[in-house]
Amino acid sequence: MVAEIKPSGCQSKNGNIKTKQASLTWNVADIATSTATILLFDEANDALVNMKTTGTYTFDVREGQPLRFIFKKKGDFKPGITELGKAYPNPFAQSLAIPVYLLDANSSVHVNIYDGLGRTVTSLNQTFIAAGYNEIKWDGSIGSNSFASDGLLFYKVIVNGKAGELKRLFKQSE
Repeated sequence: MVAEIKPSGCQSKNGNIKTKQASLTWNVADIATSTATILLFDEANDALVNMKTTGTYTFDVREGQPLRFIFKKKGDFKPGITELGKAYPNPFAQSLAIPVYLLDANSSVHVNIYDGLGRTVTSLNQTFIAAGYNEIKWDGSIGSNSFASDGLLFYKVIVNGKAGELKRLFKQSE
């Protein structure tokens, strides 16, 4: 797939752009028949674009503004939940965040964290009032005054009863 970013708006004599907008365009015909889910997520504007049905996205440019591409093979995408990436930082020493895009407001989110043998280490539960981009944060604790051991861990995100993929984490000492 080829995509192109073009600034838009009026230009001054020195070529600087007065408006701070840009457009990202791509050929829908190139990807429309793909069995994969292909999305563009603009975190700053809380916009999710299905790239298989829409061929352009115009946005206000902000310094450090992340645009994320989400590519899921057929069968990997779970309706109602889009994980925007892996937990970060990974490996982690003290705390981490798991980014999710929720399609529905008032979503109940559960994150189960497992050790290398598949035993549940802890469960995180949170309800998000707003749909859109959210993060589940974990401080590494597994109870009062106790923290997960260093090593390989796994996690699964469950939104309103729909489970996402099992993913890996690695905890290490500072």
